[in-house]
Amino acid sequence: MNAYPEADLYAVGMPEFRAWAGLYQEAWDRLDAKYGIADLVSLQTVLERAQARTSYAGGVERAVQEAKGDPVALYFLDTLFVENQALSGSENAAARLIVVGVAEELFPIVARIFPDGWECNPYVDYTSSHILRRPEVLGRADTSDTPWFLCYTLHDDNIGVLPQLATGTLARLTEVLCDGGWSGFITRYWMPSDHDPCLAYLAKAAWAPTQPEDGYRTQIRAVCGDDAVESMLAAYAEIESVTGRLELEELGVAFPVPGMMEKHWQPKPMSDVLADVRDGYRRALDSVQGVPEPATEVGRRTIAYWDGRLRFGIGYLDVIDGVHRAATAYAAFESARDRPALDEAISETDRTFDETVRMLNTFASVVRNASDRGAIATMDEYVYRFLKGKLATLRDQRPASAA
Repeated sequence: MNAYPEADLYAVGMPEFRAWAGLYQEAWDRLDAKYGIADLVSLQTVLERAQARTSYAGGVERAVQEAKGDPVALYFLDTLFVENQALSGSENAAARLIVVGVAEELFPIVARIFPDGWECNPYVDYTSSHILRRPEVLGRADTSDTPWFLCYTLHDDNIGVLPQLATGTLARLTEVLCDGGWSGFITRYWMPSDHDPCLAYLAKAAWAPTQPEDGYRTQIRAVCGDDAVESMLAAYAEIESVTGRLELEELGVAFPVPGMMEKHWQPKPMSDVLADVRDGYRRALDSVQGVPEPATEVGRRTIAYWDGRLRFGIGYLDVIDGVHRAATAYAAFESARDRPALDEAISETDRTFDETVRMLNTFASVVRNASDRGAIATMDEYVYRFLKGKLATLRDQRPASAA
């Protein structure tokens, strides 16, 4: 705070993976003795609601851990900043705090324990699609005195490198927040390049009620011209549709961590959901390719970007599909030591490796920023090198006379 004394607010967050949860009862009792929080909601109700959070993308166990860990963290913050006035000796003694990531079960107590001027910024769940399955949770926040604002996920890292667009679900969330007296939103994203259309909507919706299509039309018309509007609207609609399915049914599909492709090495077909997503990307690509060439350089770059991003997305799912086929052939070889099955596994892996090179080069041709380059570097490590190593391993298993 001494380094940035000009700041109006400082954010302090709950640990992503809650610690000290074993002390939750003691922390709750101390907060209750000071603020009477049990008059608002009982600890038993808090834990029962967490146990019932079965649709939480993080799982019930994590939900319960959050509900237990956050009273401890809130007691710590209260002790540090309220009881001990930790800010009083800083160069910004009048600073206010934003408390980030409070578990939803504790929403009813926030306004009572926060000092005047403090704000609350919860996440609720990983994506807007998940939050919209339980919008009533947002109504538990007392927004009469404490400012609340929600974290909007533009691009979730669990879905990872695939094209995403969440404008429609964020629009519905915005309506819920406005009706509930929330103050606003912040955004989180890992790959910002896809989200100019969404931000065009949010830039309008932050000030006045508007519809996603209005933001889209303004953005497309300004960047690509009138002739591009209808085709790009169709493309964006397809990308939004597949984003919703990925959020709800395939969270984690391209999470950019070790094993991001290795986890798909399973002897079974690619899921029907991912096959549908690939078809959606193909339809979106058809719409983009139907746009007349824009008159401006920025318009041409925008169309080229979406053409490359969607061809990359299709290619990435083609690679997943190929990995499943190769794993299936290899499982047949392992089961019967059948030489043709090994040859098939090698052939499928070789073809999939070639597709990996094509899809990475496609993405490389339209990179916009360091996030895009970082995504490619990550795939070089966890997709390209995985398949290169797998191919070498399979070839080593051929009899010496055939190798």
